[in-house]
Amino acid sequence: RDFIRNLLRVDTNQRWSCAQALKSKFFEDIEKDTKDQDLERATLNRMISFQNSGKLKKLVLMVRAFNEQDAKIQKLKSTFDSLDSENTGYITCDELKAALARHNYSIDAKATFESLDVNQQGRISYTEFLAAAIGDDMEDDKEVLRKLFDSMDFTKNGKITAADIQHLLGSDQNKFDVAELLKEGDATGDNEISFAEFVQMMKSTNYLHILSNAPSQAGTAIMSQRESGTSVNNAAVACVRDRCATEDDQAAGNK
Repeated sequence: RDFIRNLLRVDTNQRWSCAQALKSKFFEDIEKDTKDQDLERATLNRMISFQNSGKLKKLVLMVRAFNEQDAKIQKLKSTFDSLDSENTGYITCDELKAALARHNYSIDAKATFESLDVNQQGRISYTEFLAAAIGDDMEDDKEVLRKLFDSMDFTKNGKITAADIQHLLGSDQNKFDVAELLKEGDATGDNEISFAEFVQMMKSTNYLHILSNAPSQAGTAIMSQRESGTSVNNAAVACVRDRCATEDDQAAGNK
């Protein structure tokens, strides 16, 4: 209300200029909300991509998430809190469905939820969320991949074996088929995963390719919006900035 009132003042000496409007709390809030929404959308993209990963790769990404400590985690914490609308410390299927609806995704929310629930507990934990949200774009980062590989090589023989995977799973190993997990990364069929095979398994999935194959108008609209990087709020900010530029040009012409 204050924003509108200041723009509509009859007295031109008291009426806000475009420059003053852009510095107002109203626009600060819009830009913050836009950044938050963009981060949430980007996070959902990575979560969608995550569901196409194999089970062993998901477990590896969970190991990475558990040990990650950089600034990216702090930003993702706010996104997790926005998805966890009931403040339970977990993301439920209904909460994920609501988030996907907010961004107009026409995909099977239940199937996506089940793929993110790696530990099969009927909810997405913070670590499971981070595993999907951090992303897997690290196939060229051999240092990170080496650290991950070594952290899973419990037998320290330079290979990941069934025994290593069982050790990783601990009490949850009865929920998984260890032999099938091993096959996911064992390209040569020698019942163990070398570092080269591990790197190949961890190559990232292109989520834009997945979205572009979604047979819906909403999916097409999302792709277009994502490619252009625009949003309703961004357009509003751009409109006022254009007005500022016009005012500046007019002022320059009057001099």
